[in-house]
Parts: sequence; C-alpha cells; structure tokens
Amino acid sequence: MLNNEISAVVEHGGQFFALAKLRGFSSQQALEQIIDLSASINPNQPRMTQDLSLSLLRHYPPQPADNLVNALINKFQLPSESIRLTNGISAAILSIFAHLRPDNTVLYTPLYGEYQRAAECYSRNLIEIKRDIQNPDNQAWLLEKVPANSLLVFVNPATPDGTYYSPMQLAPLLKQAREQNCWLLMDESFLPFLGFSENLSLRPLLANWPKLIILQSLTKYYACPGLRVGAVFAHRDFLNHWPQAAWPISSLDSDLLTQALQDNQFDQDNQAWLSGAQPDLIDRLNTSPLIKHCYPTQTNFVLVQTRRPAKQITQALQNANILLRPCDSFGLGDDHIRIAVQTSATHQRLINALNNLTKEPNHAVI
Repeated sequence: MLNNEISAVVEHGGQFFALAKLRGFSSQQALEQIIDLSASINPNQPRMTQDLSLSLLRHYPPQPADNLVNALINKFQLPSESIRLTNGISAAILSIFAHLRPDNTVLYTPLYGEYQRAAECYSRNLIEIKRDIQNPDNQAWLLEKVPANSLLVFVNPATPDGTYYSPMQLAPLLKQAREQNCWLLMDESFLPFLGFSENLSLRPLLANWPKLIILQSLTKYYACPGLRVGAVFAHRDFLNHWPQAAWPISSLDSDLLTQALQDNQFDQDNQAWLSGAQPDLIDRLNTSPLIKHCYPTQTNFVLVQTRRPAKQITQALQNANILLRPCDSFGLGDDHIRIAVQTSATHQRLINALNNLTKEPNHAVI
C-alpha cells in the first residue's frame, strides 16, 4: 500500500469502506477483519427491522415524516414546530451557513472540521476561541468578547476531547450571545451518550430564543451512520425561513430511525455499557508505552496524547486493520489521537496491536 493511499484513509474518521477497498475486501470480509475506532459510533444497536414494503418505495415519503417527528417529540421533549429533519448533520451545517451567511463566525475550537470549511465558504471573517482542553477548570475563554451579530459555534459534548459543559458553565457565553445579538449554533450530537434529560441540554431555551439553533445527530448514538438522518431544533421563526429540500430524508431512513427511538430499553442498556467500557478503554490505554496521556471524557470516545507522531502510529496500525483518528485536522498537532469506545475484546485487540508496534523491528515506532 502506498503511503499517500494510507494518508488518504486516515485523513478523516469513518473510512471503513476506503480501507476495505484498499485491502480488496468484500463487505463481509471487511466487517470481520476491520476495526474502525476512528468514527465515534456506538457499538450497540437498538432493535431495528427492515419491514418497509418495497411497494411503498414507488411513492414519495410522507411530508413531513410524521412517525419519526412524533418519536423525536417524545424523546427530546419538544413541540413539532421546533423540529426539522435533515439529510445528516454535515448537510445541515452547510445549509445553515449558506442561509445565514454571517459576517463573523466564531468557532470554539478544537471542534469538527466541517464547521471551519462552512465558515470559510460562507462567512467573511473566521475567529477562533480556543478551549483550554489541557486544563478544563480554566474557563476564562468563555469570557472572551465576540463581535455583535456573529454566528457562534460550540460543540457540546466537545470533540475530540469529550468534555461536557453544563448550561450553568456555559452561562457567560449564553449571556454574551444574547447581549451581542448573535446566532448560537450548538451541536449536541454526542449528548445522548450522557442522557436525554432537558437539564443537560439547551433545548429548554429554544422557545424564547429565536437565534438559538441546536444540531442533533441521530445516527452516532443509534449506530447507523449508513443512514443519513439528523435533526435541527430551533425556534419556529428560524425554521419557517430556513429553506430545505421537499423530501430531506427517505422512507427507509424514517422507518428505521423511528424504530430505534422507540426501543425504550436501549438507553438503559447503553448507559450500563458505557459506564464500564469507557474506563476499560482508558485503563488499557494507560498500559501502552506509546500513550502519554488520556484526557478525561464524558462520552463515547477518548482523546490521547502520544509519545510518537500520531500519523505514524495510525498508519502502522492499519497493517492490523485498525482505524484510529489522528487529530491534526482538529488543530492539535501530530501527537493526538481520538479513539472510539467499543467492546472489551476490541480494546484488547487495539492494545495488542499497539504493543506489537514497540516489539517488531520492522514496525517499531519507539
């Protein structure tokens, strides 16, 4: 495999099929042999059965997708007028930026690179305010002044570090956003891994804040990113003026996600899994001589600082068919990797592969 081909695979997370193609694997072989820890997708799936009649595919989907919207109403405690479905969160990000076209965009970094790309396309000025991920107790950055009428972008829980900020902790930012008449785009994609309580979210503020927009991924938590479905929660004034495609999602998307949201046992089972799997991964990583530091996390991925170049490690691990996410695209340099929480057996396979890198002369990186 050529080095530039390898680099193409690890540039972004979730490149399962790209690696399978490079390996020459069939889909079944890839499922059996590749471990993708680069995308922070739940290893657990709710009960979903593809029982949609093929005859219904001859017709356009319901407009809106009433069953899915009703399931979202119940799960997220919101009225239907505050919910819009979208063909994945990446599509929503670009669409919202294209609609608002803010003069100034303020990104609280590090964060998902799609926001920078959207800002560079649709905003005149890009301003970064760096969160202090090295010292989470230092939140002076929340007090940094922002230009009036800006678009502020914040991811909570944050990626790639997994830090969660409560509404109380975010109070200075929220206050300034209101006073400066800013739009606030809050990405809560990973919040379901903490729970669905209103107290964890900014959702209760939507009814009285026309410039608050919340992005809610559905496929990370419900382990189905092969479906392209997300939700935008916002005040009806924004949603009524935000242009969208007539049919943003398919009937199949709607049917499967509705089933996932209605699996009431899934949330409890998932919380029990994460409470054990997260510390299991951290404990195992701390045994590796290649890992310098594991950052505290409150969600389903762990950010680590490495003792050797991250891309060197991630490229070498591909020989063991393991995908990790180097974090230089988050602006963290070449000594950070994000690793998804998975099963205990998968964690051990990762540690074995890391240990092999320190033992085999032709793969040694330390």
